Order: sequence, then C-alpha cells, then structure tokens
Amino acid sequence: PLNQILYGSPGTGKTYNTINKALKIIIEQQPNDKIKILLEKETHTKEERKELKAKFEEYKNAGQIEFVTFHQSYGYEEFVEGIKAETKEDNISYEVKPGIFKKLSKKALQNFNQSKENHKNKKDFETVFKELILDKLMDDQKLEIKMKKSSFFIKEIDENKISFDKAGGESQHVLLIKNLKNMYDDGENKIIIGGLSQYYNPLLEYLLTNSEIKEKVSLRNYILIIDEINRGNISKIFGELITLIEPSKRIGGYEEIRVKLPYTGDDFGVPQNLYIIGTMNTADRSIALMD
Repeated sequence: PLNQILYGSPGTGKTYNTINKALKIIIEQQPNDKIKILLEKETHTKEERKELKAKFEEYKNAGQIEFVTFHQSYGYEEFVEGIKAETKEDNISYEVKPGIFKKLSKKALQNFNQSKENHKNKKDFETVFKELILDKLMDDQKLEIKMKKSSFFIKEIDENKISFDKAGGESQHVLLIKNLKNMYDDGENKIIIGGLSQYYNPLLEYLLTNSEIKEKVSLRNYILIIDEINRGNISKIFGELITLIEPSKRIGGYEEIRVKLPYTGDDFGVPQNLYIIGTMNTADRSIALMD
C-alpha cells in the first residue's frame, strides 16, 4: 500500500519492520538483489540485520528515505510549507520554506516524470571541455571553431585561458576558461557583451550542441517514515494532503488532483512513487484517538 501504519505495543517490532518494509518497497524492481533475498527470510542473524540497517542508511543518505517524528508542536509549516524567519546581520527576513513532505514529493515527482521518457542529461563542463577541445587539440595543431561568416582557430590552452588565431592571422586576445565555464553552466552568455562575445558565443554553442546525452531514468520509490504519527494533530499537519495522498487522487491516478498551496500558490500533487509509513504506539493512553 502507498499509505500504511504499523501499530502495536512497545517492543512489538514496529521500527524493526519499518526498516524491512522500506527496503522492500525500494528494491522491488531489482529481482536478484542480495538484500531482497535477505528480506524474504523470517529471521535474521546479527550480521544480516546489520547489513539491512546499513542498506537502509545508504538509501536515507541518498535522499530516498526521510524520517520524521510527530509531536504536539509539529505543524503544517514544518511538514508542507510555511513562512520562516531568518536573522542575517541583525536583520530579520521572512521566506516561504518547503517542509519535509513537499521536498520529498518534488524529488519523487521529478523522477516519476523523467522515467516516462528519455531524459536529456547535460555533461559537466570539465568532461565536455576535455572531449571537444583538449583531446582534439592533441590530434591537430589547431582546432577550428566556426562563426557565422568566418572561423577562428584555437591553438593553445593553459590552466586559465584559451589562445586563438583569427581567420586572418594571429590574435593578441585570449578567452578565459572560467568565463566559458560560467556560460556553459548557465546555458547562455550572460557575462561578455560585445567585443570578445563574437568568439565566446560560437565556442559556447559548439560545446552546448554536443553536451547532452539521452539516458533512460529508472523509476525509483521514495519513502517518508512518520514515527509516533498519532502524537501529532493530523488534520493540522496534513491539511489538503489528507485528500492528495489517496492512491486514486495521486499524480498519474485516474482521479488525479492538484491543489494550490496557500503560501506559494504552487500547484501541488503527490506522485505515485512516494510511500508513507507511519508507526503508532497503541499502549500510550495519554493520546486521544487519531483523526
């Protein structure tokens, strides 16, 4: 199930089974995974349990699993989004910050969308610079970069700059590699206007045109574990999520629903690859029945 609660008295294995369930959900697409084989066993040795816990921590550090504990002061602002005050040099500023659920939903939705089609991934600057310029310059004395009506020729590169010749002969100008890197990262030239831009722009276009690789992104499952879920005010914390987390109303479901969030006005929905696991201590009589 996309939403489930493990409940029972203290010591009945709620946390123990939370780790197992989270791992099962994440690795269900991996048929021969060693961890999957371990999870099929009813009992585990200390070493096997240690291995499962280490794998759980690995996914947690990678951002596929998030863990939060509910309490009476926990609210919508921490869970979905809210206005937070920040102090910088004795000045107070107020910003809308996403909560743990919104951040995890955004990450899961990005993966959900990318898994539907071939995702274009942009190589980092160092890789492209080496493949398209450094390696080719080793094979040839000069590398031709085509311009609109002419060309220029890269002849030498050091740690900081690119030396080039104009089509009509030698040039005293150089192009700075750090400028080219910033342009590449931005995807456009926001630094140099006029002058040397006539050389930066075609070189940038040359790099960007050959920078993308298409790759198939596999669908990954993401999990939010809510410990002591009955200690929080569920209606206050979840807000509109009470509706959005229903399986049929998730993104991709047959009754998909998105709502506008109150602080940012963002359209928000919950993807199909986000699982919620709650734990609940039924022996704690100081807590009222959960909504």
